[in-house]
Amino acid sequence: MLSSTPHRSSQPTATDTRNADFTRPQEPSSPTNFRTSKRQQKINMDPPPRLDLGGSAPNSNTATNAIRSNLEAIDRQARLQRTIMYDFAGIVDKFVSSYKNPDERSFAHDMCDKVVSYLTTAMYADSANFIPIGIRSQAPSSSAPSKSVSWADVAKTLKNSRADFRGATKTPSSAFSSKSPTSSNSGGSGGVSISSSGKPKQQQREDRRLLVTVEHSALLNRPAPFALRQELCAKINGLTLASIPLIAPTRTGWAITPSDLTTRDLLTTQENTEILLRILKGTSVKQPEIWHNYAVPGVPVTIHQLIGGAITNTAELVKEEVIAQTRHTPVSCRPSRHGADPTTGKITWIVSFLAPVRPFRLFNASELSKAIDKKPTITRHDPGCQGFCNPAKCTRYSRCSVCSTRID
Repeated sequence: MLSSTPHRSSQPTATDTRNADFTRPQEPSSPTNFRTSKRQQKINMDPPPRLDLGGSAPNSNTATNAIRSNLEAIDRQARLQRTIMYDFAGIVDKFVSSYKNPDERSFAHDMCDKVVSYLTTAMYADSANFIPIGIRSQAPSSSAPSKSVSWADVAKTLKNSRADFRGATKTPSSAFSSKSPTSSNSGGSGGVSISSSGKPKQQQREDRRLLVTVEHSALLNRPAPFALRQELCAKINGLTLASIPLIAPTRTGWAITPSDLTTRDLLTTQENTEILLRILKGTSVKQPEIWHNYAVPGVPVTIHQLIGGAITNTAELVKEEVIAQTRHTPVSCRPSRHGADPTTGKITWIVSFLAPVRPFRLFNASELSKAIDKKPTITRHDPGCQGFCNPAKCTRYSRCSVCSTRID
């Protein structure tokens, strides 16, 4: 028996309607919400207020009212800061007047100078009428009486200068100061000075030493430095042990270090120089000089003359050629210790000056001169500190090369 198809009604039911939503594609809904929002936005927009500059009807939104409100805010802020400044100035004036001792009062005035300099820089540097102010009075003179300036006068001066009292949020890079740093140097032995860029630089100390060159035989048997000091004090009038605190041996003789420039001038007189050379068995007395050494490689050892084809040794003409090329007289001209190259017939000369010179050539055949700037050799200090240093100037303790234990 065949199964029959169930009878289905031709009228759609509620269940068929719900199932049709999942079997047939739905039509997109009309984007009425977008049109509604645009319509609402257009409706809610208000026109900007109208600013009438003149006319028959009065209007509160005028340029005069806008500018007046801004000026009133600025005046209100200025009055507030002015009041606080007056109160602070009165407190500082009482603080300074409480010190009766001249030294204490001077130090209090210095503190006021620093505070005034900071406040004027931090608060009024942005103003076009800014002028650094110092409250410290000048030194009294015989013709004009001294006049002191108080903090109240400073605040009054700022008020009359019509400075902008709106506080600056940033301190300018180039801060002004009521005082300029000066260098104080007593004795001419060195100090701090101000360079053109505003940065302090250390002045070079003057070398007060006297270098005494002695005979070669005297280098083999040197006396004690203290014994030399005693003998010099006994032979030279006005000289004491404190005047020459140090006599140190050098490679060529002795280095005498006076305590001041007056003692050095005393030792360099003609009479005292003869006494100095006799006691130290010296040959000359010189003051230290800074030499600028230059190496000139590729100098020919000989040159051919124009007439007769004679050969001339260049060693006799080096100094004259150096003066012609540099227009400076050298203090020393000497050949290199390595000697001449036998294959090229050229040699390196060492030329020294008391001042730097520009690069130069010799005999139109050498290479350009090069400044000699020797640096200390860094080697392993063994025996010694067992580290890498300059052994000639090492001041560290000596250590064992096996276990690094101090052996002093």
